[in-house]
Amino acid sequence: MCFVHAALSLGLIHHSAAILFFFATYMNKRILLSALASVLFFFILKWQGGSLHSKQSPVGIISFELAKTYPNAMQIAAQVGQTPLKINIAIDFLFLIAYSSFLFFCCTALTRHYRTRALKTMGFIFMELGVLVGVLDICENVTMYITLSKHGSNISAAITYWVAIAKFSIAAIVLAYLLIAGIVTRFTKA
Repeated sequence: MCFVHAALSLGLIHHSAAILFFFATYMNKRILLSALASVLFFFILKWQGGSLHSKQSPVGIISFELAKTYPNAMQIAAQVGQTPLKINIAIDFLFLIAYSSFLFFCCTALTRHYRTRALKTMGFIFMELGVLVGVLDICENVTMYITLSKHGSNISAAITYWVAIAKFSIAAIVLAYLLIAGIVTRFTKA
Protein backbone atom coordinates (compact mmCIF):
# COMPACT_ATOMS: atom_id res chain seq x y z
CA MET A 1 0.00 0.00 0.00
CA CYS A 2 2.91 2.36 0.68
CA PHE A 3 4.12 1.87 -2.90
CA VAL A 4 0.70 2.74 -4.30
CA HIS A 5 0.39 5.76 -2.00
CA ALA A 6 3.89 6.96 -2.96
CA ALA A 7 3.19 6.45 -6.66
CA LEU A 8 -0.04 8.41 -6.39
CA SER A 9 1.67 11.13 -4.36
CA LEU A 10 3.88 11.84 -7.36
CA GLY A 11 0.70 12.89 -9.10
CA LEU A 12 -1.02 11.97 -12.32
CA ILE A 13 -0.63 15.54 -13.52
CA HIS A 14 3.15 15.40 -13.29
CA HIS A 15 3.31 12.12 -15.25
CA SER A 16 0.81 13.30 -17.85
CA ALA A 17 2.77 16.51 -18.39
CA ALA A 18 6.03 14.59 -18.76
CA ILE A 19 4.49 12.13 -21.20
CA LEU A 20 2.89 14.95 -23.19
CA PHE A 21 6.28 16.67 -23.42
CA PHE A 22 7.82 13.58 -25.00
CA PHE A 23 4.89 13.12 -27.34
CA ALA A 24 4.95 16.70 -28.58
CA THR A 25 6.30 15.48 -31.91
CA TYR A 26 3.62 12.77 -32.09
CA MET A 27 0.79 14.87 -30.73
CA ASN A 28 -2.55 14.41 -32.31
CA LYS A 29 -6.04 15.44 -31.33
CA ARG A 30 -6.84 12.08 -29.74
CA ILE A 31 -3.86 12.23 -27.39
CA LEU A 32 -4.57 15.85 -26.50
CA LEU A 33 -8.31 15.33 -25.90
CA SER A 34 -7.81 12.16 -23.87
CA ALA A 35 -5.05 13.87 -21.83
CA LEU A 36 -7.27 16.90 -21.14
CA ALA A 37 -10.22 14.65 -20.24
CA SER A 38 -7.94 12.61 -17.93
CA VAL A 39 -6.76 15.75 -16.14
CA LEU A 40 -10.32 17.10 -15.90
CA PHE A 41 -11.72 13.89 -14.41
CA PHE A 42 -8.68 13.56 -12.15
CA PHE A 43 -9.48 16.95 -10.62
CA ILE A 44 -13.19 16.14 -10.38
CA LEU A 45 -12.37 12.88 -8.58
CA LYS A 46 -9.93 14.68 -6.31
CA TRP A 47 -12.53 17.35 -5.46
CA GLN A 48 -15.44 14.93 -4.99
CA GLY A 49 -13.24 12.37 -3.21
CA GLY A 50 -12.03 14.88 -0.64
CA SER A 51 -14.73 13.69 1.75
CA LEU A 52 -13.50 10.09 1.41
CA HIS A 53 -10.35 10.77 3.42
CA SER A 54 -10.56 9.71 7.04
CA LYS A 55 -8.58 7.95 9.72
CA GLN A 56 -9.79 4.64 8.30
CA SER A 57 -9.17 5.70 4.68
CA PRO A 58 -6.09 7.97 4.54
CA VAL A 59 -5.90 7.78 0.73
CA GLY A 60 -9.63 8.04 0.08
CA ILE A 61 -11.14 5.68 -2.47
CA ILE A 62 -7.80 3.89 -2.82
CA SER A 63 -8.10 2.79 0.80
CA PHE A 64 -11.48 1.30 -0.07
CA GLU A 65 -10.06 -0.41 -3.18
CA LEU A 66 -7.28 -1.93 -1.06
CA ALA A 67 -9.42 -2.81 1.99
CA LYS A 68 -8.94 -6.52 1.15
CA THR A 69 -11.66 -7.75 3.52
CA TYR A 70 -15.38 -7.04 3.74
CA PRO A 71 -15.23 -5.84 7.38
CA ASN A 72 -12.44 -3.36 6.52
CA ALA A 73 -14.38 -2.11 3.49
CA MET A 74 -17.53 -1.69 5.56
CA GLN A 75 -15.63 0.24 8.26
CA ILE A 76 -14.48 2.67 5.58
CA ALA A 77 -18.00 2.89 4.12
CA ALA A 78 -19.46 3.53 7.58
CA GLN A 79 -16.95 6.29 8.22
CA VAL A 80 -17.13 8.15 4.90
CA GLY A 81 -20.62 7.13 3.74
CA GLN A 82 -21.76 4.83 0.97
CA THR A 83 -23.22 7.58 -1.22
CA PRO A 84 -19.94 9.51 -1.64
CA LEU A 85 -18.16 6.22 -2.41
CA LYS A 86 -20.75 5.31 -5.05
CA ILE A 87 -20.56 8.78 -6.63
CA ASN A 88 -16.76 8.56 -6.78
CA ILE A 89 -16.95 5.12 -8.40
CA ALA A 90 -19.45 6.45 -10.97
CA ILE A 91 -17.14 9.35 -11.88
CA ASP A 92 -14.25 6.89 -12.11
CA PHE A 93 -16.05 5.14 -15.00
CA LEU A 94 -15.61 8.36 -17.02
CA PHE A 95 -12.03 8.82 -15.82
CA LEU A 96 -11.04 5.29 -16.82
CA ILE A 97 -12.30 5.84 -20.36
CA ALA A 98 -10.20 9.00 -20.60
CA TYR A 99 -6.95 7.67 -19.12
CA SER A 100 -7.05 4.27 -20.82
CA SER A 101 -7.68 6.06 -24.13
CA PHE A 102 -4.72 8.31 -23.38
CA LEU A 103 -2.47 5.30 -22.73
CA PHE A 104 -3.72 3.57 -25.87
CA PHE A 105 -3.29 6.62 -28.12
CA CYS A 106 0.22 7.33 -26.79
CA CYS A 107 1.26 3.71 -27.38
CA THR A 108 -0.26 3.89 -30.86
CA ALA A 109 1.68 7.06 -31.65
CA LEU A 110 4.92 5.40 -30.58
CA THR A 111 4.20 2.20 -32.50
CA ARG A 112 3.65 4.13 -35.73
CA HIS A 113 7.23 5.41 -35.54
CA TYR A 114 8.85 2.01 -35.03
CA ARG A 115 10.58 0.43 -38.00
CA THR A 116 11.36 -3.07 -36.79
CA ARG A 117 8.84 -5.86 -36.37
CA ALA A 118 10.00 -6.55 -32.79
CA LEU A 119 9.44 -2.95 -31.70
CA LYS A 120 6.06 -2.83 -33.45
CA THR A 121 5.05 -6.04 -31.65
CA MET A 122 6.16 -4.55 -28.33
CA GLY A 123 4.15 -1.41 -29.10
CA PHE A 124 1.03 -3.48 -29.83
CA ILE A 125 1.48 -5.35 -26.55
CA PHE A 126 1.64 -2.08 -24.63
CA MET A 127 -1.40 -0.75 -26.53
CA GLU A 128 -3.31 -3.81 -25.32
CA LEU A 129 -1.98 -3.36 -21.78
CA GLY A 130 -3.25 0.23 -21.79
CA VAL A 131 -6.72 -1.06 -22.64
CA LEU A 132 -6.36 -3.84 -20.05
CA VAL A 133 -5.79 -1.20 -17.35
CA GLY A 134 -9.20 0.28 -18.22
CA VAL A 135 -10.87 -3.15 -18.26
CA LEU A 136 -9.38 -3.95 -14.86
CA ASP A 137 -10.66 -0.62 -13.54
CA ILE A 138 -14.16 -1.52 -14.77
CA CYS A 139 -13.94 -4.87 -12.95
CA GLU A 140 -12.67 -3.11 -9.84
CA ASN A 141 -15.54 -0.60 -9.92
CA VAL A 142 -18.14 -3.33 -10.37
CA THR A 143 -16.75 -5.33 -7.45
CA MET A 144 -16.69 -2.18 -5.30
CA TYR A 145 -20.39 -1.66 -6.11
CA ILE A 146 -21.02 -5.30 -5.19
CA THR A 147 -19.13 -4.81 -1.91
CA LEU A 148 -21.32 -1.78 -1.14
CA SER A 149 -24.51 -3.67 -2.02
CA LYS A 150 -26.34 -6.22 0.08
CA HIS A 151 -24.37 -8.91 -1.77
CA GLY A 152 -20.94 -7.77 -0.58
CA SER A 153 -18.58 -10.31 0.96
CA ASN A 154 -14.94 -11.07 1.63
CA ILE A 155 -14.83 -12.44 -1.92
CA SER A 156 -15.93 -9.14 -3.52
CA ALA A 157 -13.51 -7.17 -1.32
CA ALA A 158 -10.64 -9.55 -2.13
CA ILE A 159 -11.37 -9.41 -5.87
CA THR A 160 -11.41 -5.61 -5.68
CA TYR A 161 -8.05 -5.68 -3.88
CA TRP A 162 -6.29 -8.01 -6.32
CA VAL A 163 -7.75 -6.32 -9.40
CA ALA A 164 -6.63 -2.93 -8.03
CA ILE A 165 -3.11 -4.26 -7.44
CA ALA A 166 -2.99 -5.63 -11.00
CA LYS A 167 -4.39 -2.37 -12.42
CA PHE A 168 -1.93 -0.13 -10.58
CA SER A 169 1.00 -2.41 -11.47
CA ILE A 170 0.17 -2.62 -15.17
CA ALA A 171 -0.55 1.13 -15.33
CA ALA A 172 2.89 1.81 -13.79
CA ILE A 173 4.53 -0.50 -16.34
CA VAL A 174 2.73 1.19 -19.26
CA LEU A 175 3.63 4.67 -17.97
CA ALA A 176 7.27 3.62 -17.57
CA TYR A 177 7.24 2.23 -21.11
CA LEU A 178 5.78 5.46 -22.47
CA LEU A 179 8.36 7.60 -20.71
CA ILE A 180 11.34 5.45 -21.67
CA ALA A 181 10.21 4.65 -25.21
CA GLY A 182 9.12 8.26 -25.72
CA ILE A 183 12.57 9.55 -24.77
CA VAL A 184 14.41 6.90 -26.79
CA THR A 185 12.18 7.36 -29.85
CA ARG A 186 12.48 11.12 -29.70
CA PHE A 187 16.28 11.05 -29.76
CA THR A 188 16.85 8.01 -31.98
CA LYS A 189 15.28 6.40 -35.00
CA ALA A 190 13.65 3.22 -33.73
